[in-house]
Amino acid sequence: MSDLAIISIVGPHGGDDLDKIINKKQWDVSKHGFAFWMTRSVNLSPQTLQSFGALDSITCLFITASGVSKNKPHGNAKATKTVDSASEFSMDKQVWESVPQDFTITGKLKDGRGYGIVISELERCEEDIDLLDWSNYFKPNQMVSFNQFVSSVCSIKKQLPVLVHMPSRKRKVLAKAKLVSPFGVWLR
Repeated sequence: MSDLAIISIVGPHGGDDLDKIINKKQWDVSKHGFAFWMTRSVNLSPQTLQSFGALDSITCLFITASGVSKNKPHGNAKATKTVDSASEFSMDKQVWESVPQDFTITGKLKDGRGYGIVISELERCEEDIDLLDWSNYFKPNQMVSFNQFVSSVCSIKKQLPVLVHMPSRKRKVLAKAKLVSPFGVWLR
């Protein structure tokens, strides 16, 4: 695994459970060589994805939310309620291309903040990850952290001192993929 990764919280989306989402994205990859994984994370714009992706081989790690238990299999991840379908994508918001007709890309798009992480080689896994082994790539002395608006983070493998109490630092990686060119796109 690369020392650079996009770490992204995953859960149910648009009425689909994670298994169904991964199946759809794997089908997209098998048919087209890539898939778009939608995000609305405020710190992961297409420009950010494009500059980060150009650095090196980047792995995308799709992890559980905090608070996962038998009674809460998706933990604190909030299922999306809006299911707009993307019909176009753009690398620069100037030139728009049609999304392949058989792609399924859904989420909240009407406010212009729907982005696609461009991935290939998506595979299921069940590996452990300690978030204190990763820091925010753009703020290397800051640990990786998530909230309602930040569900995905550009990260670098760098063990940080355990200075804060972080009860949810140990998570499961449920799937991983390779970030591929053009790395990030706008969706509408």
